[in-house]
Amino acid sequence: MSKKIYNHCKNQPPKEEKTCAGLKCENNKECDDFNICTMNICTNGTCSFPAVSNTTSCQSDNDYCTRDICMLGKCTHIPFVPCCGNGIKEEGEQCDDGNRKSNDGCSKSCTVEGCIVSICNDGNPCTIDSCFNNQCMHTSITFPANDDGCCPEGADANTDDDCAPVCGNTVLEIGEQCEPPNTATCNANCQNIISTTTGACCLPLGVLCTVLSQSSCTSQGGSFIGNGTICSGNDTDGDSIEDTCDNCPNIFNLEQTDTDNDGIGDACENGNIVLPCSTDEDCLVGQTCNTVLGLCA
Repeated sequence: MSKKIYNHCKNQPPKEEKTCAGLKCENNKECDDFNICTMNICTNGTCSFPAVSNTTSCQSDNDYCTRDICMLGKCTHIPFVPCCGNGIKEEGEQCDDGNRKSNDGCSKSCTVEGCIVSICNDGNPCTIDSCFNNQCMHTSITFPANDDGCCPEGADANTDDDCAPVCGNTVLEIGEQCEPPNTATCNANCQNIISTTTGACCLPLGVLCTVLSQSSCTSQGGSFIGNGTICSGNDTDGDSIEDTCDNCPNIFNLEQTDTDNDGIGDACENGNIVLPCSTDEDCLVGQTCNTVLGLCA
């Protein structure tokens, strides 16, 4: 075998074996393609390069989190888990500080050496990590507290800002309009269902506004505002009666008097304006403040 042919085969990458295969040879050495994952066979004067066993080790990529083995004639680097030393605490490890050195709090086999709070971190925001008698302790957080990253069991978005609203837990939380979901008035996202068969209902005394069907509203003694309307949630005049149900929403009128039953309160009709007050200076000219009621008259 000439030197020229030998070098030609040697310099080909594994994926180009076909350019080496078939070359004339006198022995196996002359067929060497310098690929540890193939065998170099000279048969009847012709080179061939069959793949070695897939369990054969090959050149390391210097990553101790991969297994370096031959696969189908090529050196392959297969990652394996858990891998001590990759900086990620995985199943079966007590710690992982990103190296395989001992005497730094986390041993080369990823077991805790002594007790260091940072090593004891279990990654659970709902536990308090500490050391006791040279052992890691993980105490569960059971009480709600804002901004600690934990939403403990039994807490909700109203009691702990680390909790997200959960539609369907029967607790009306921030961002929800109703609870629990149902097919008539409350959708799966806990938002009011507005349709031609439901609307704002002012329950007795007009203090509470809720979305109901007309029949449900009247059966509870409420006043049905109209199909498709919603409760505004506003109380412009500060009389504790929501604007949707207030017969004079811009003027304080706690009594909701409506002498002519036209849906417009007396406070908004005939120039009759009743203002809240603490002194006479809060009232219009000619009015005085009734400090007992807190209203101008």
